[in-house]
Amino acid sequence: ELMQSEDFLCVIDATHPFAVKVSESVRLSADKAGLTYKRLARQTSCQDLPSDTVFVENVREAATYLNEQEGIIFLTTGSKELPVLTDIIQDKSRLIARVLPMHESLTICEECGLKPSQIIAMQGPFSEEMNVAMLRSTKAAYLLTKETGTIGGMQAKVSAAASLGVGLVMIRNPERNMTELYSEEEILAFLGL
Repeated sequence: ELMQSEDFLCVIDATHPFAVKVSESVRLSADKAGLTYKRLARQTSCQDLPSDTVFVENVREAATYLNEQEGIIFLTTGSKELPVLTDIIQDKSRLIARVLPMHESLTICEECGLKPSQIIAMQGPFSEEMNVAMLRSTKAAYLLTKETGTIGGMQAKVSAAASLGVGLVMIRNPERNMTELYSEEEILAFLGL
């Protein structure tokens, strides 16, 4: 409704690369309003990925893999992914979830059966040193993260895990094979800026 009621020229979608449903809704709304839609690509590559990094396509695949491993799993994928993880990973005592310090996040943790000692409720971004401290203090054997790029704190997590020999499990960017993505420079050129 907003797109149709205002005098917009186009829609630039700069949402998180894992906000697939939001992006689809924005694209459909732009189409409905007759507006040009451009999806801004986030650079999600990372330097110095350990050679033994395990790449998975989604949270379900990550949970299935991690359920078959041993040791503590440090989760940095957010509270919304917890129901799938705790549904598949049989030994929930192995999970440490770093989530946003919000009532909704803590409620999800509780509903998924996590104890307070398994929850780190903090607002990022987190430095490599902070990630090292958390991984070390929790005695994590694995770190689960998403392929979000430097802006999402991925490099600091990767470096921390590598420095401690913690296994890295990374959920791939769902947009990595999309063709209709535009760089910041292309978007600015399109806008004439």
